[in-house]
Amino acid sequence: MVGLRGVALLSIVLVQYGSDRLSTRFDEDQPGICRTITIHDKPVTTYVLGSGDSLVIGWLNQHSKPHKSFKSFMGDDLAQWRLVTNAGMFHSNHHPVGLYIQDDSTYVRLDTNSGKGNFYMKPNGVFGVGADGPWIGTSETYLAQSPQLHLATQSGPMLVINDSIHPRFNPQSPNKNTRSGVGVDDQNRVVFAIAYKDITFYELAAVFRDSLNCSNALYLDGAISKMYLHTSTCTDSFTGGNFGPMLGVMTK
Repeated sequence: MVGLRGVALLSIVLVQYGSDRLSTRFDEDQPGICRTITIHDKPVTTYVLGSGDSLVIGWLNQHSKPHKSFKSFMGDDLAQWRLVTNAGMFHSNHHPVGLYIQDDSTYVRLDTNSGKGNFYMKPNGVFGVGADGPWIGTSETYLAQSPQLHLATQSGPMLVINDSIHPRFNPQSPNKNTRSGVGVDDQNRVVFAIAYKDITFYELAAVFRDSLNCSNALYLDGAISKMYLHTSTCTDSFTGGNFGPMLGVMTK
């Protein structure tokens, strides 16, 4: 798998939860880990998927309309959820800006255009899960390698690229905001992070690389980002929102 440290890959099992969600369950029942990391006095909430967790992606409901809110995406049984977060940028009609794959089907193709805004701060990238486990890399790598992914989302910019922080990030940048991202660590586990206290791109990238041991990490979104959390160590009961695609973690 290009762009990840050489580690043993987790086997996965596909499990359907209705027509509007695809779940990927990692074998062996290990709990996820939620903890807070501090960088420059700014708390960053992180969640490392356990091997008993199921990673879920969703965008449209059974009526082919965008879910928009976490609550619509999650349904009535909140107890089965550990985490939900918005999964990248979207247009005003709630359609994904870039690549979106669900149920092995590509609903939105890879966006290789140039433009303004965070999504087009090249290199941007793709996060997804395939038969060999989680995959993350630049959009250019995705285009060149064509990995077979069961679920995927495209966003930008990349935060960490092969152990290097994005070349356009400035450690002294005054540009601070709420920010969230996703990475894959040196044990091939999916890692989510969100900072609600204003943080720079560089700081979030440093958390993924230096504290979470992620060789590659992808920015998901900024000011609007939210994260529902329900674990033994972290709780955030937010279920609202007005989003496009979403990613979630469910228990078996």
